[in-house]
Amino acid sequence: MSRWSGNPISGGRMRVELRPASVGLVRRGLFARWNTRSQHEIQVENGSADDPSETWRAAVDALSVALREPRARVEIVLSDHFVRYVLIPWSAELVGDAERLGFARMAFRDLYGPLADGWDLCLDEQPAGQAAFACAVDRALVSSLRDVVGRAGGHLVALVPSLSDCINRHRSALRARDFCLVSAEPGRVSLAFHSRSGWQTVRSRRTDGPLAETLPTLLKQEMAVCDVTESGLLYVYTDEAPGGLPLAVPGWRVIRLGERGIWKTTRREPQMVVARG
Repeated sequence: MSRWSGNPISGGRMRVELRPASVGLVRRGLFARWNTRSQHEIQVENGSADDPSETWRAAVDALSVALREPRARVEIVLSDHFVRYVLIPWSAELVGDAERLGFARMAFRDLYGPLADGWDLCLDEQPAGQAAFACAVDRALVSSLRDVVGRAGGHLVALVPSLSDCINRHRSALRARDFCLVSAEPGRVSLAFHSRSGWQTVRSRRTDGPLAETLPTLLKQEMAVCDVTESGLLYVYTDEAPGGLPLAVPGWRVIRLGERGIWKTTRREPQMVVARG
């Protein structure tokens, strides 16, 4: 396993992207910008997302070996393989965060049954009258990541779902009122539809094959089961090279967002935070 080049920067900040088959790390010093030259990716063995039990375990074990940053402030972005999403409709009867969170927990339990009892939940902040994203993450995963960062002498400052991270990093680019946002990674595509009244629906689907082949079918399926727009702007955030993008999706104009793995600072904190240290 390769090591960081140069001397370790104690007390700096580190971003980790945790996926089933890889762990990406990039760091900066206390007063420096994110140093993409210090970017490092570790391939994870036995990290297949098709493993039905604790698909995150191999990636967390790899992170525990790689993380050697005393007093570092660590922000971890979780692959959508490890996150479940639900869009919670606005209700004036829900007063306060506790009631909103309780409603979200019931929504997850209706969809997933008793499995949802073992998940940590979080909600985003949307204006009154608009639906809000809710996400759920295995509680054992959250606990394991806290332990890994703590044993390395670091401090876990945020644990953020990948889709939320995508929205926040590219918020200024999402200017249209009607659009579909696609956040794609190997084996997984998340789709979030937006209209003039706010977010309409969110879905995360397993995929098999290049995005150019799978995305048109996924869009048609969503149109068939949900009341979402059938055309417009399609914002795509993916690992794939530009040549692999579906440049022609009937009814849609494709706009590629920035590349993964390159941190762009924003003025706003992540929209959804599963856990903050």
